[in-house]
Amino acid sequence: MKKFNIQFVLMLFFLLMGSVVSGQDQTLQIYNNGNIVKVIEVSQIDSIKFGAVVLLTPVIRNTVLNDTNISISWDIVPKATSYEIFRSGDNINYTLLQNGITALTYTDNTPLTGKNYYKIKAVNSTAESLLSEAKFAIFMGVAPEIYFSRDEEGLDRIQPPYRYVEEATMENIYAQISSEEDLKY
Repeated sequence: MKKFNIQFVLMLFFLLMGSVVSGQDQTLQIYNNGNIVKVIEVSQIDSIKFGAVVLLTPVIRNTVLNDTNISISWDIVPKATSYEIFRSGDNINYTLLQNGITALTYTDNTPLTGKNYYKIKAVNSTAESLLSEAKFAIFMGVAPEIYFSRDEEGLDRIQPPYRYVEEATMENIYAQISSEEDLKY
């Protein structure tokens, strides 16, 4: 069986369809391995375009909030050689964080305070995917250090995270904390 260039066959098909029949009640049937995979009414087609194979859109599986960063993981995309990750604080304006990622995870070590929206794009040398659906994590910033001290009754008390200030007056509360024995009031 002789194989024909699909572009040539479709051009010939539409040329003949336009000059022989009006296209009403006519269908274009697309086959794969002898099975019909798509049937389209010719009257519904206004153009046909051929391009590079588009990669599947990545699916973000997890956004994990850690103490100082956010980790993102996603599913593998067949034929993708790397991934690009984008971040937004408003889910509208996205900025490329990193490209050329070959792993299926990325750690954002400089997250924005508040909501961090992420999208992933799969790429290879000839194609790229659409951006994934957005996933977000809320980063509240690095938690302040909390210190404990023991009062006269032997009870532990939370000590605010003040630092020693050389010029502090008696009216100011301050502490220099490097170990429990080094508490100064």
